[in-house]
Amino acid sequence: MLVVYIIIEAQQRASTPEAADLWDLIDRICSVHPKLTTALERPDIVAIGRLIVLAWYQRQEYLEEVNEAIDKPKCVVTMEEKLCFYLPGSTASGTDLDWNVDEFLDLDFDMINWTSWEKDGYTQVLN
Repeated sequence: MLVVYIIIEAQQRASTPEAADLWDLIDRICSVHPKLTTALERPDIVAIGRLIVLAWYQRQEYLEEVNEAIDKPKCVVTMEEKLCFYLPGSTASGTDLDWNVDEFLDLDFDMINWTSWEKDGYTQVLN
């Protein structure tokens, strides 16, 4: 899924100028494909939501380091609420994110068989 690659790129480029454009793109993708933030009965959508939140936290850490404040993308706010995420050290209850994000996002896309995502030459992101 291309959206997963874009999210991972946003995480990997959290401290670069391109990150702002990537986050605009991620937020637009989520608004055009609302199932990415609403179809939480699907495990792939939950995984995408976790990636979105974790990648944003990486970006947020960088922004705090350089004393820059920007609004959190709507898709991040939505996924935090729906998946009950919270930052480590927070008093909120929910999913603990106190683990190594880099290990989780270290994916080898060459090992994935993408043919199951394709039908008649077109990528089927969501049905």
